[in-house]
Amino acid sequence: MNLTINRSIADLLLFRRRKGKHRTTVSPLDPTEPPPPWVTTTEQLPTTTTTFVTHAPPPPEGCNAKDASGRQIFVHTGAVIRRYVDWSGRCSSWCECVAEDQLVCERLPCLEDGQCDAPLTTIDFGERLYLRDRGACFCESGSFICDLPEDMPEVYPGLYLSAGYSTTDIDMLRSEIPADVLERAGFLSSNPATDIASRLQIAFERTLPKGLQCRIVLMPEMSEPGSAFMRVEWFGKNEALNHTKTQWHTGGAEKACSPYAKKLQDHFELNESPRFQLVLSSVKQLKH
Repeated sequence: MNLTINRSIADLLLFRRRKGKHRTTVSPLDPTEPPPPWVTTTEQLPTTTTTFVTHAPPPPEGCNAKDASGRQIFVHTGAVIRRYVDWSGRCSSWCECVAEDQLVCERLPCLEDGQCDAPLTTIDFGERLYLRDRGACFCESGSFICDLPEDMPEVYPGLYLSAGYSTTDIDMLRSEIPADVLERAGFLSSNPATDIASRLQIAFERTLPKGLQCRIVLMPEMSEPGSAFMRVEWFGKNEALNHTKTQWHTGGAEKACSPYAKKLQDHFELNESPRFQLVLSSVKQLKH
């Protein structure tokens, strides 16, 4: 496999060539002067040798619900989810499984309707299409939520996740749902991207086989409102580089995590249970 394992995202990106080499001096050095010390401007990823700690598994008990298409959704006891009235996702309720087979729901305001204009076509709320340079996009209240942001930064080889989420959803949920429920659901930060990355990590861990340790790390410098950009790291000993200690790896070794990042993406494309978790319900597009 090619070491550039972020091919799904790479196929959508326009990599920018650097405009020139970085100059370390303003004018040529005197030949008699010693060369300046080498200083790298590349940020080094921190390494750690600590034991990997996962989230506790959910209780086996729970509630059965149905999505807008009539398919079964299993909700673990204590979990808070979003249920939609129809396929578009414009109207919904928030629900909490308070005990086995006891799902309590409250209606939420419907989002504003509105069509989205694209080259050569117009689509309705909840419909999707593919836009050049942005990937698959979801129409919400006249605006597109896409796999990739409008200004996608250059990235190095690695495994990445890009989540397009609704800031309108986030604002509505925070204003309509009691604070204690929001906290239980995972709204713990002022930055929605942080909470989304955290809840994706929990869903990600539940796809991993025993012994494989992978984590999702938010990249704030590459994220923007409505778009969370994350890298995936693998925890282990990279014998190919003669490492003697376990640590977090990027740049190739994390390719072992790729099939499970794809499985996480499939949960959203196929409208499976993790997609209805309250925080993750704001994610309309997920691409690895």
